Amino acid sequence: MALAGGWLAHSFAAHRDLINERRKLRVGYLLEAYRRLEDAVHRNDPARSWPKWESAIADIQLLGSPVQVALAHRFALDMAHDSQAPLDALINDLRRSLREELQLAPAPESVVYLRFRDGGPQVFDQTLAATSHDVEDAKVEGAAIASPDGRQLLEQRAHLTEPTGAIVVGWNELEAMIRRRLQSKGIDASNLGSARLLDVALQRGAITDVQHRSLRGLNVMRNLAVHGEREVDASRAGEFLVLADAMKTVLEITKSAPDG
Repeated sequence: MALAGGWLAHSFAAHRDLINERRKLRVGYLLEAYRRLEDAVHRNDPARSWPKWESAIADIQLLGSPVQVALAHRFALDMAHDSQAPLDALINDLRRSLREELQLAPAPESVVYLRFRDGGPQVFDQTLAATSHDVEDAKVEGAAIASPDGRQLLEQRAHLTEPTGAIVVGWNELEAMIRRRLQSKGIDASNLGSARLLDVALQRGAITDVQHRSLRGLNVMRNLAVHGEREVDASRAGEFLVLADAMKTVLEITKSAPDG
């Protein structure tokens, strides 16, 4: 009888230890996921932030509560479709559950993200440099499949500068061209946001891969100009408009290329 009692006590203790270890492991991973999310949000350095988003969302979908898994799933889908998504519900629920696990009193306020940064122009410049290469590739690709008149058009078109308003107008003209391409294929693009519009255009063969990369870069710059903390100056706007005008010409001279 004593032997049986000892075995039961040992079995219970082992089971309890296993549960505690699992809890410690889960809490550790979710704490790290919380830190990665909090560190990545509202940053203007995609190369640094995006891997943190990806790993944090993956860990939450694996180890989070059912509510957190659903919020992380929704966040991932929204980011894939629109390149933006609300995070507050997920990170606040994650903080709440972690404080409960650590037996801390509830925090009455939502998470506030403290950031010291130098505004949008630096990120605009980085995106401009990358997009310039993509637009050059798109021009080469367009010239290869265009008529002789179309090739000349690539070298003749040019824009001068105005700041943010001119950037918005330049992007809107490009976006309108993509919407018309999709509409000509019988696709209703009227309710699609910019990022989703470009993804659908690529998927449906309305634009090529290099055109998609170029247009996505221009869209990022448009958003930085509109939503950045400091206004983009006339010089940067001029560089944007030169690239946007080149892409308008590429789209004009390759109207039938994606279908062909």
